[in-house]
Amino acid sequence: MDWTLLGSQAILALVPVVTMVVVWGVRLLIPKIPRVALPMLAMGLPFLLTFVTNYIGGHEFSPLIAALLGAAATWLRELISTIQQHGTNA
Repeated sequence: MDWTLLGSQAILALVPVVTMVVVWGVRLLIPKIPRVALPMLAMGLPFLLTFVTNYIGGHEFSPLIAALLGAAATWLRELISTIQQHGTNA
């Protein structure tokens, strides 16, 4: 069994959560950051994490997968925001 492939896939599965937490942390630590910078960070961070993970694991980098992981991070943030505003009975 190829453990590097399994390990890199496990890390890639966590990219949306890591992206959401990093953007949230940056927003808390730097309150004066322009609001336009947060979506750029949310788009760029999955590309960086995916590239580094695939480079370390020796696998091919896929920009499509990185873009989908960034979209998943945005969807996750919007889901949490909606639940906080409207509750679970929206």
